[in-house]
Amino acid sequence: MNIWRVISYRIRALFGEARLDSETDEEMRFHIEMLTREYREDGLSPAEAKRKALLDFGGIERMKEECRDSWGTRFVTDLIRCVRVSTRSLRKSRGFTATVITTLALCIGANVAMYAVIDAILVRALPYPQSERLVTSFNSFPGLGLDRLGVSLVSYYDRRDALKSFESVSILRDSMAVVGESSPVQRLLDSRVSPEFFDTLNVPVMMGRRNFTEEETLPGNALVTIITHSFWQEQFNSDPDVIGKSLRIDGRPHVVVGVLERGFEFPWGDANFFRPIASSLEDRQPEGRYTGNDFTMIGRLRQGVSVESAQKELDSHNELLMKEMPESLVEILKNARYGSYVRNLHEDIVRQARPILIILQAGALFLLLIAIVNLMNLFLIRAKSRAKETAVRQSHGAGRLQIAKEVGIETFMLTFAGGGIGLALGVLCIHFLEALGTDQLPLGNNISLDGRVVWVSFICAICVGVILSLPIIVSSYSHNLSSVLKAGARGGTGSKSQQKARHVFVVTQVALAFALLSGAGMLGLSLKKTLETSPGFETEEVVVANIGLPSVKYPRSHHRQAFLDRLNEDLRAIPGVEHVGFTNAMPFNWRPDDFTIRVVGRTLAPGETDVSHYFGFASGDYWRALGIPLIEGRFLEERDNKGDVRVCVVDESVARRYWPDQSAIGRQIAWGDETNPATIVGVVGTVKTLDLTELTPLGTVLVPYKLRPTAGIALAVRSKIDPEILMKSIRDTVRSIDPEIPLDRAGILQERIDDSLVMQRSPAVLSIAFASIALILAAIGTYSVIAYAVSQRRREIGIRIALGALPSTILKQFFGTSTWLLLAGIAFGLVGAWFAGVGMKSVLFGVAPFHPGILLTTVGIMAFVVLIAVFFPSNRAARLDPLESMREE
Repeated sequence: MNIWRVISYRIRALFGEARLDSETDEEMRFHIEMLTREYREDGLSPAEAKRKALLDFGGIERMKEECRDSWGTRFVTDLIRCVRVSTRSLRKSRGFTATVITTLALCIGANVAMYAVIDAILVRALPYPQSERLVTSFNSFPGLGLDRLGVSLVSYYDRRDALKSFESVSILRDSMAVVGESSPVQRLLDSRVSPEFFDTLNVPVMMGRRNFTEEETLPGNALVTIITHSFWQEQFNSDPDVIGKSLRIDGRPHVVVGVLERGFEFPWGDANFFRPIASSLEDRQPEGRYTGNDFTMIGRLRQGVSVESAQKELDSHNELLMKEMPESLVEILKNARYGSYVRNLHEDIVRQARPILIILQAGALFLLLIAIVNLMNLFLIRAKSRAKETAVRQSHGAGRLQIAKEVGIETFMLTFAGGGIGLALGVLCIHFLEALGTDQLPLGNNISLDGRVVWVSFICAICVGVILSLPIIVSSYSHNLSSVLKAGARGGTGSKSQQKARHVFVVTQVALAFALLSGAGMLGLSLKKTLETSPGFETEEVVVANIGLPSVKYPRSHHRQAFLDRLNEDLRAIPGVEHVGFTNAMPFNWRPDDFTIRVVGRTLAPGETDVSHYFGFASGDYWRALGIPLIEGRFLEERDNKGDVRVCVVDESVARRYWPDQSAIGRQIAWGDETNPATIVGVVGTVKTLDLTELTPLGTVLVPYKLRPTAGIALAVRSKIDPEILMKSIRDTVRSIDPEIPLDRAGILQERIDDSLVMQRSPAVLSIAFASIALILAAIGTYSVIAYAVSQRRREIGIRIALGALPSTILKQFFGTSTWLLLAGIAFGLVGAWFAGVGMKSVLFGVAPFHPGILLTTVGIMAFVVLIAVFFPSNRAARLDPLESMREE
């Protein structure tokens, strides 16, 4: 038979089963009538002829079943029938159905959202061809207090030509640039890159070229740019002839030589355009090999080369270079414990986010595990309550396979319903996570509910369905009909093994919930301690912003100093402004420069080296604007920017490091390659520079602007004016001085601190949410077991009360059982809490992994919730009316 005819026949059989049944009945009736007629013609009576015809034809129902089997639709029709039966059964038990679906929806939704984050950040490969071959390299000077830096320009040229493990080597450095012809102009993020940067990433371009030439890296020739697709649309209105056109950047025209393809993702920031790194031949000499380590190096390994092999070659390369150096420099590098490292690029980008994301995913899985234990308990109770019904059905011919099939279908219907709703909740959870700041995590902009996440949720629902249905199926196969019917007649609670199983589930639930709750408590306490940590400055009533001075209009330090002087004067003239300050080392703004500090007159011990500290300038009332206290001496003043006198201010951590029992005032220090030292005129309080969890401050040295005349400047204004009004006034003031200088990142200083807390705030909030759901599930599980025990022992309890048992005795009995289950769960939970604390040790701030206060609080919460859940069914048992219970029996 043609395959299409077979398919057509089976489709007609599936949707026309009633019609085919009718046709089959008519056909069988016809055959029986023909046989009956033949036997009557042979002389048999009508009744005898009919009986003999039926015997010859065989069983009618058996023949019907054989006909149905020949249609090839038995599996589908059985499935539909089972779905109908399960639907009716679930409608009757609406409370059970709602509980299961709600529990699964919450737990699967939490796991879907967390997996979406894990998938986007940790699992999914970087959006570049063969991204597994991409690596990054960095330098480390632990002896200087610098565990991780970038690489220098000289190191890039060294490694590009010498390392054979790399197919391509490139570097980049983020910067801010002023874009536009006239007011209003914009200050946008761009990136300086080496010529082969896009070749290294293997990024396609929509038009033009994707690399720069070597000539374009020389000073004066680097006036070209490659722009992103979105910037092309916004800035050039999707002009198809953009190649060769001019874009004004930092006051100079740059020629557009390429436009990247749509969808290009840049993990190191939101750069809008890219320019070549300009350097002279003198800048590439070996003398600068170990200074200026502020470039990020990206390399593409050759096919088949591992990260380990590349690391060995880099180590060998460094050893060869050190043989060519003066002994004095080799000694300094050894004391600084200099090293260079190669890491997989994806793993390096997400290295800080990985521990906390794994902890959160583990919390979500714990929550799902608690839900499974809870629902398994509920399913077993439901199966036990339906054991008599199942036994009766088996006694009437229902096969165990058929019953197992119905159990499986009913379970999968519930899990798929819960999974579907959980998927929708997962979308809401993803938006909630974005509100918590997950988009600020590396690669966090890629978080979405895509096909991979949907498949994971689907597989999760299938696994949960299998796990929940297996114990019920095994239980139904092991039922003995007579024992079930006898147990039902006695109204017992089931066998001891079944009771132990339910008790084990309760203990497991309590233990898992305890571990999750204690972990949430530790993360919450860690966040509390972080928030209570003083940053070392005052954030209230302080507005901060960044500006950049184009080198074309402000080529020298005195031009920039004149601009700052006028801006300082105009900002202080705004009514309500109290203090105005400028710096390039604003806390929680960007990572300030760090320089090796050399103390004049201090002799280094053997093996010791000079240490690096944060280094920048401060001008105006910077310290007063931020409320940083003066410990000793004075602040920097305007007169320090004039004349040849070189002075500086250090923070308390620098002063204590070098002069722990003496005054730092009048001491002299030098930095970098400077040989002319500066005299310390003030000591100020130490501030948190990068985040509130800094335990060992690097220390800060601030000098007058003339000694560090950077083009990038951060300003701080303290005022009682409304922040929005003040920010507008600051913009207007800057624009009145120079309309081509935009203001960016303007906002309240506290907001920058809040943004830095995403790695502490998100885990604490999510873990508390997970723990709350787990606590509710543990309460529901315990309540279910005790309530079921009470319902099954109503007759026994009624008889005992009728014979004189006191209600308090009944209450104590159930409370005693529950207390033992609670204590056992807490005991196992303490072990889980210890493991959870050890696992979270790296992300906790000021909190021990095994915190007694948190554990005692967790014990109290668990005991209160569980015993409250136990009280209601236990109290109902103690107040049972004996006559009513006997009447029900």
